[in-house]
Amino acid sequence: MTTEHPTRATYEMPPELARVFTTPPARASRTPEAPPVEAPTAVTVTIDGIEVSVPAGSTILEAARARGLDLPTLCYLENLAPVNVCRVCVVEVAGSRVLVPACSRKVEPGMEIQTESERVRHSRRLVLEFLGSSVDLSLAGPRRPDGDLARWAERYGADTSRFGPPAEPSPAGARDARDAGHHTRPAVQRPPWPRPSRSP
Repeated sequence: MTTEHPTRATYEMPPELARVFTTPPARASRTPEAPPVEAPTAVTVTIDGIEVSVPAGSTILEAARARGLDLPTLCYLENLAPVNVCRVCVVEVAGSRVLVPACSRKVEPGMEIQTESERVRHSRRLVLEFLGSSVDLSLAGPRRPDGDLARWAERYGADTSRFGPPAEPSPAGARDARDAGHHTRPAVQRPPWPRPSRSP
């Protein structure tokens, strides 16, 4: 027994619609351009008593360098996100309770910045002295005695041996031998305060 399928009607595409599928689109008469980008507005700040205009979104460090100032930095590079670790680039901002890292703090209109106040110089001196007592500073800059770190230590009167000489480097594997497995074991959850012992 055979079943016969009903014949399907053929569809005729209207000529206007057929042109859409068969005719390539016309070429543009001119090369398309990117949409215009507005230049960032200028922000005026005062650095060490001198007004400076910089693009909005600039950091204090960029504004200081645009003025030709040499702010020390150890953990900053232009192609890295600021991490605020070394704290040697701190500056004093009027109205701020604490010193702020110049490498990450964005400028604001009317901001008054001191890059070499006594408070800033004291902080930078201590940072350099603490670093000198904990790490080999020759690894953070040129090994020559006239490198950046030596120049900054001289500028801020930092005695890098004030808190003692840096510890000798440990031999390979010594840290892991002292505290084996600390890289892979899960963190132990401890209470935030010591619990009192119960008497029997």
